[in-house]
Amino acid sequence: FRKRTGVSLGARLDDNSEAGTKVNPKVAVFHQFERIDVTLRSAYGRGFRVPTIVEKFDPTSGNPDLSPETAISYEAGADFRPKGARAGVSATYFYQDFQGLIQQGSPTAGHPFGQLQNVGGAFSRGAETQATWWFHPAVGAGVSYTYTDTGTKNASPAIAAITNRILGIPQQRGTASLLFSPSPRLQAQVDWRLESDQYEFGPTDFL
Repeated sequence: FRKRTGVSLGARLDDNSEAGTKVNPKVAVFHQFERIDVTLRSAYGRGFRVPTIVEKFDPTSGNPDLSPETAISYEAGADFRPKGARAGVSATYFYQDFQGLIQQGSPTAGHPFGQLQNVGGAFSRGAETQATWWFHPAVGAGVSYTYTDTGTKNASPAIAAITNRILGIPQQRGTASLLFSPSPRLQAQVDWRLESDQYEFGPTDFL
């Protein structure tokens, strides 16, 4: 709208044999405060994911009756990078609302490792902070930390018996990165990641 304010609008039309016809919008807005070198931003999006062949027909935990899962996501954050500086910091709050999230159920006689099921509702929310510093024009370093709180809202008794958290998502995650950019067209990085405990494994961790 103005020189330092912008809006991005997008939509994706999917015609899927399992999920049907879906329109998934995405909206993002930002505003830059020139005097304090801060950018505020927010975004909204909606999407879906159909079960994979392995999730439906794996002999140990597959479930041919799985339905597509849907998600609505929100985020808001701020970026600070002084003019002429080689360093910057950012912070983001995020929230995702899931319907039909695919999760591992409790073990049964026919499925000793548990069978995948659709959860009636689930959420994932948290905050992420990140900082980068280019101590050389072509070499830099970055660190980030993410805290995520998850939960299921209408899980079946089989899933609620295991945990109310979403499986496969750690509560805390930290990353240290070494960044390389010898030219504007060539960029690379090496990451070292440390994660806290998580319950079992997500249904796609080994796919």
